Amino acid sequence: MNKINKTAAPGVLFCGQGNSAAANPTESTCYVYLTPADNGTVIWGQDSNGKIHPVRTDDQGRLLILIASSQLPDTPRLTGSEGRVQIRDQSVDTIARPIGVDQHNTLNATAYSQIGRLYSVADTGLLHQNLLTLAYIIDNPSTSSRILYLEKITGGNVPALSSTAYVPALRTMIYRDVQTRGTAQGTPCNMNFGYPNNSIMLVSRLEGMVNGTPVLAISHTSGQFSVDVQGQIIVPPGHNIAIQFTTDALNDNNQLMLNANILWYELDK
Repeated sequence: MNKINKTAAPGVLFCGQGNSAAANPTESTCYVYLTPADNGTVIWGQDSNGKIHPVRTDDQGRLLILIASSQLPDTPRLTGSEGRVQIRDQSVDTIARPIGVDQHNTLNATAYSQIGRLYSVADTGLLHQNLLTLAYIIDNPSTSSRILYLEKITGGNVPALSSTAYVPALRTMIYRDVQTRGTAQGTPCNMNFGYPNNSIMLVSRLEGMVNGTPVLAISHTSGQFSVDVQGQIIVPPGHNIAIQFTTDALNDNNQLMLNANILWYELDK
């Protein structure tokens, strides 16, 4: 590895200043090390503590990323690869792993399932002229040691019979701290089948309207739907959340079959 302490040539990063012909560091202020590599020259920089770290550049000499120092274990790890930046952070099992995103640039959310804290409740109902609304209330008891984070609401709705005049639409309403409760009880399912169904939340099903503070209102046409909340609705102990599905006036010739799935994860306070 060759130590360079002269003015850098054009296009060569020198002491974090990039392409600078004016920079003329001395041995007492800065070192840059050059080593051969399969894809070109690797540049090394010495930090204030005397440690040497690689500095990655693209094929035009532009800085990609400076790998984080091992002296900063609690900060995200940044590495450069083929012109892209890869972010690493400490996962739920204290091991630093890459943070991935899907095609919508949304962070992968499998960590909660891996530790047995992602739950779901699934149900099917038929909406008709005498039953226009179904609601699901999830209570986080005041004695609970966990906080609920709503992840996603998915499902589908199709006319049970041929529609004679219109295609019925479905509305999803999310309420906080409702006063009404359902009579039918639901059992949350742990999405990691290696863990027991040990959700602390209490789930009930209500055939009718709820009364509470509305949070979100979404309309769906016939077919599949998905409401991605991604943990941004938070229900601490002593509070509840209600997800209500409502359709417009129906008749015997125009009913609506509803499939509903509610997913959330629970973390300790």
